[in-house]
Amino acid sequence: MRFFSSLSLAFKLSLVLSLIVAAVAAAIGSAMVDRDRQRLREELRGKALLLARSVAVTAREPLLRDDSWTLYKMLRELTQDPAGGGGPTLVAAMVLDSQGRVLAHINPALFPIGLPLLADNSLERPRLQAELGMKAPTVFDGEGFIDGAAPVQASGKNLGLARVRLSTLELDRKTADASISVLLLSVSIALIGIILGSIWSIRTLRPLHTLAQS
Repeated sequence: MRFFSSLSLAFKLSLVLSLIVAAVAAAIGSAMVDRDRQRLREELRGKALLLARSVAVTAREPLLRDDSWTLYKMLRELTQDPAGGGGPTLVAAMVLDSQGRVLAHINPALFPIGLPLLADNSLERPRLQAELGMKAPTVFDGEGFIDGAAPVQASGKNLGLARVRLSTLELDRKTADASISVLLLSVSIALIGIILGSIWSIRTLRPLHTLAQS
């Protein structure tokens, strides 16, 4: 407080005005970043749900024939982007039977056919059991990922489950970069405002100082 009281009136005025402008700019920028983050995350949720539905519809016939090779090829085709390879956000795609055993997975080396996807003591096991019994597609938001799940049905019965996992790491990185940009912009506005405000205040208040001295 003693330091602030020792400052000149011109500097105090410019400092207060600049901080107010910077705070308003930071608030507006943060709101825009949060809005874009929610929009991008919602788009990613829609993509996960659409992929899961596509896998579930396409997997019905191969699953009825117990054709794991066709299921695997179908997974590779549905989850492949136009440029080749999996999309930048794709983490996993799979088809499970009604007991949660792997029928096809885009990474068969880590998830062999016929073995349970999750151990009985896995923290995700209760959610997987709920998904195996559901009648409609669903989306789950996790830490760093979004899961889309859709039942594979025939004659109104669940034959298995199609599951797709997309990563949100790229989205989170872009959001963090945008937040840093907003912070730097706000600090820059404050510094420029202080400098320009001080110059303007000095010129404006100089006649008053002269009059006071007289």
